[in-house]
Amino acid sequence: MSDTLAEALDAEYAATYAYGLIGSHLSSAQQPQARTDLDAHRQLRDELRAKLSASGVTPAPPAPAYQPTTPVTNARSAKALAVQVELALAGSWSDVTTQTDDAQRIWAIKNAQACTRRAMSWGASSQAFPGP
Repeated sequence: MSDTLAEALDAEYAATYAYGLIGSHLSSAQQPQARTDLDAHRQLRDELRAKLSASGVTPAPPAPAYQPTTPVTNARSAKALAVQVELALAGSWSDVTTQTDDAQRIWAIKNAQACTRRAMSWGASSQAFPGP
């Protein structure tokens, strides 16, 4: 279980980094949504770090920087990155569901669902099985 939690933690680190980049390219009207999403990922990052620590695993620190797969130069590309980040996280959280007990599985499913909702709020289409 700790491997999938560590992978989810790395994905949450990348998301918190990405949302700083995303928010800097959005209009002032869209920035509150980006801040709300950033706060959600910070909370998940902190929960993952606590769960890993509680299981005796020292959480890895975040990388100094993360490289988006495509350049972010305007609001459109920022929203596209938000969709990409959220769908990737939905996949990471889905992976966690396969490696955990019932209580943790429910937590991971709810997180995957929340990522999917956030991706749709940034423009992703509905998918039966979200993820990259």
